[in-house]
Amino acid sequence: MCISSLKAAPKIDCIQLLDISQNLAQLLYCNINHRFTFYQWSQFYYNLAKKHGLTNRKRIDHQQIKNSVISYWGSNNLQTLQSSIPQNSENSWLKNIFRKHKKAFHPLRHLIVWMSFLQIIRTNEIFTEVSLFPKEKVFHSSLDNTLSKNKALEVAKKRKQWLYLVTKHPEKSTKELRAIKPQGSAVYAWLYRNDRHWLLKHPPRNTRTKSTKNRIDWPLRDLEHFPLIQVHSPQL
Repeated sequence: MCISSLKAAPKIDCIQLLDISQNLAQLLYCNINHRFTFYQWSQFYYNLAKKHGLTNRKRIDHQQIKNSVISYWGSNNLQTLQSSIPQNSENSWLKNIFRKHKKAFHPLRHLIVWMSFLQIIRTNEIFTEVSLFPKEKVFHSSLDNTLSKNKALEVAKKRKQWLYLVTKHPEKSTKELRAIKPQGSAVYAWLYRNDRHWLLKHPPRNTRTKSTKNRIDWPLRDLEHFPLIQVHSPQL
């Protein structure tokens, strides 16, 4: 066999392989106190892409991510780690790890991505960051938004009705305003249930003073009875 016909051995960066083996050992011996959901991992990788400017209008730029990973590792090292990235594939492991997670990924592939974008790998810090994301997506339906808008409109309407009553009847007390038909009692009750803080800050401007008719003047009564007490005290 002609020596010139022998294929050259693929170039492998042994230092990178040593680094990933050390990080893998760190990962295996890490004390994990959390159980992460697929949604948390999905959010972590989306956030990782966003931090490195690899998103475009909230969409992940998978081509740039692939270029970055291959540039860092080289195709030969990726092949050695059984993590080759096909040129044209919609279902590569790298694309899937940056998409909505539907399955678990091998720890080695997590490390490949982390080492491509993070200068120092501290697994405990990474796991802490993942744990901070919500465990599941919180849905805000269009119906919820509609209800919120309708509630705001209703509040504004009821406030306007109450202020109209207060302005039109400045001499009346709160109790008297509530007695006005047909809306006095209903408006007050609605605001008390749904907007109490505002209602209590907008009482009638002039509350009528309570009638003093037939009120007993106790100091005067004491003065009137004091002489009688002096006369009769020896008999008590």
